[in-house]
Amino acid sequence: MCRGSSQDFKDYIAPSIRFRLWLPLKFSGRGSNDEDEVECYFSSVDLLDDDHSISSNLVINVVVGYRVGNQRYFFDEAPASAPDLLFTNATWTSPYQRSSNYNALERRARATRENIPLGLQVLLGAISTLTSQPEDPRSILIVIQMISEAARYWEIESRVRNNVEFSPDGYMIDLENNWGSLSAQIQMSDFLAFETEITIGDRVADNVNSFVIAGLYLMLFVCDNNPTASTTASSTNTSFDVPHLQLVTQQQQQQPNLLGVGGADDQTCNHSVDPRRRIMGRNGMCVDVEKFIYLDNNPIVLFPCKTSDFKNQFWTLGKNGRIQSLEKCLAASGTESGSSVVIHECETLDDNALRWAMSYTGELVNAHSGLALTAKDGTDASKLTLN
Repeated sequence: MCRGSSQDFKDYIAPSIRFRLWLPLKFSGRGSNDEDEVECYFSSVDLLDDDHSISSNLVINVVVGYRVGNQRYFFDEAPASAPDLLFTNATWTSPYQRSSNYNALERRARATRENIPLGLQVLLGAISTLTSQPEDPRSILIVIQMISEAARYWEIESRVRNNVEFSPDGYMIDLENNWGSLSAQIQMSDFLAFETEITIGDRVADNVNSFVIAGLYLMLFVCDNNPTASTTASSTNTSFDVPHLQLVTQQQQQQPNLLGVGGADDQTCNHSVDPRRRIMGRNGMCVDVEKFIYLDNNPIVLFPCKTSDFKNQFWTLGKNGRIQSLEKCLAASGTESGSSVVIHECETLDDNALRWAMSYTGELVNAHSGLALTAKDGTDASKLTLN
């Protein structure tokens, strides 16, 4: 079931927030036992005056239709119930439902988004054009980007606010094209690491701490992370930062609020790989085994990061909570604060010493003791302990 709403978009997405890692996440309401729960919400926005409105499906944050005067238009992607709820005072509904997909709109406009300027004055011009040419694809591209994309990304919202007129660059286009993929990788991540890298402009996003994620305001809800999913393959070698290794002397930088919508609440993520990553701590140092000697109980230390093919500094982050290097496990030597962290044969220790989890505050903790993996300083060969 769907319902319409005149409330502001950000007023809608604020309530009922849950958290994944330290990231706020809002679910759509599907998957609950309450038959009265809604599956989608609409919000109508007057773009210029009472004669120009556009409606967005708040569950997946896509524009589903618009009204010009007494005429209304819906896109292919609009739910079947949209005409019953939106612009009901219109006297004529277009029989044609064209796609709001960017590729389809670009083909119709015979222009790419990079070649179509954006800006507040451009938006006003697009709205004016829609008055006389209600299905003009160029104007629709302008309106959709300046509403949906600005709601998804802080960076795009900032560009809209701060630039009188600008043209989308490759970085912005990549953000627009990869919103669903970024949302999925964040929700499927284990120990912050993505299963699949995503290239945005000249940057590579391979973990939740990526610079790219800092500009993301709103997530599409894709799936619920399933930590027990079985996996067989290994992923490419990349790195991610573990912020809690810097907490001893530095305050962890606040992540932006990521609000998630869409999808069914009970849909779980299907993991295909155990990520293999470098774990980086203070001063860009990598988590390593002391002197690269893999004898049981040898300490885990921080060490300058080597080249990307230096296998000793890559750790397999298992869905079973184990973190392994060269088939040996990262292990806690005890359950008290100050206990050392060592490398050890996996099958000869109690499982409580081997299980790790990422806390909601971004700390890598021993699941049994709840104590975090910590480095007291960022110097070469600094030993890691539980604290």
